[in-house]
Amino acid sequence: MKSKLLLTLIAGSLAAGAALAQPAQPSTSPAQPSTASPAPDHAAKMQNHFSKLDKNGDGVISREEAAGHKWLARQFDQIDTNRDSVLSKEELQAFHATMREQAKARFDAAFKAADKNGDGVLTKAEVQDAKMPRIARHFDQIDANKDGSLTKEEIQAAFDRMHSRFGERMARFEEKFKAADKDGDGALTKDEAQAGNMPRVVENFDKLDANHDGKVTRDELRVAMGNHHKK
Repeated sequence: MKSKLLLTLIAGSLAAGAALAQPAQPSTSPAQPSTASPAPDHAAKMQNHFSKLDKNGDGVISREEAAGHKWLARQFDQIDTNRDSVLSKEELQAFHATMREQAKARFDAAFKAADKNGDGVLTKAEVQDAKMPRIARHFDQIDANKDGSLTKEEIQAAFDRMHSRFGERMARFEEKFKAADKDGDGALTKDEAQAGNMPRVVENFDKLDANHDGKVTRDELRVAMGNHHKK
């Protein structure tokens, strides 16, 4: 259970970023104090994707505009706090901040539960006893100062680095997907993936094509990449 709480930090921040097409995910860092206003680079990426979703340029995202984005469509009513059936930038930022606060609370609770002697750090034995196999497996990499224990800051930094690498992968994915999607319909046929030099997509096409419509959408590929990211 404790390991699930810590791993939720990754899944939670990934989900938050997915609402805005993976904008600067490291800003969702669980041990970082939450703020209502995102960092400048994060804000720029948020603005960029918001503009893409806002097809008619009216400054809000309607339910119809959100329909093509599975995560956003699923969370729409929760984000739409004033119940006007559109999402403003402020509502998205507020929801993002809330998710960060919740992730931080889960992280603090899981860390405290694992820290049996209450010294503010986790030894490898404590990590193993708390059934945190992923952290145990990468313990030496996370232990930046090589003192045989992990602080909250070291764990946060490790998650940040992983998230940053994932964000870079997603950016490269977006570029390659757009180049391969010759007809611009937001999905790839097997022929398009083949022509776009995406051998892994071709090789796993039937598995990626979750609804078996003969095409692989961005969302289907993002889900696959996200699942791989969490392993």
